[in-house]
Amino acid sequence: MKLLKKIWPFSFETTSVSNLVLKIIVYIVVGIIFGILMGLLHNVPVLNVLFFIVGPLIDLYVLVGIILLLLSYFNVLK
Repeated sequence: MKLLKKIWPFSFETTSVSNLVLKIIVYIVVGIIFGILMGLLHNVPVLNVLFFIVGPLIDLYVLVGIILLLLSYFNVLK
């Protein structure tokens, strides 16, 4: 559990609905910013290969972060 809290620090200790929505928006904004960055730099061949590898990892990070946030909010994770 300590490892999860180190990797996804914003996904735990959610107490209110407004805090939950704000944290979900933070995760979505991280994904959007990285997507825009990938779109702007897709013509550079070396970066294109790097984004091809890292892009799905960022999407997975955002998805797992939101899932952990919801599980933490509904007290499934302690």
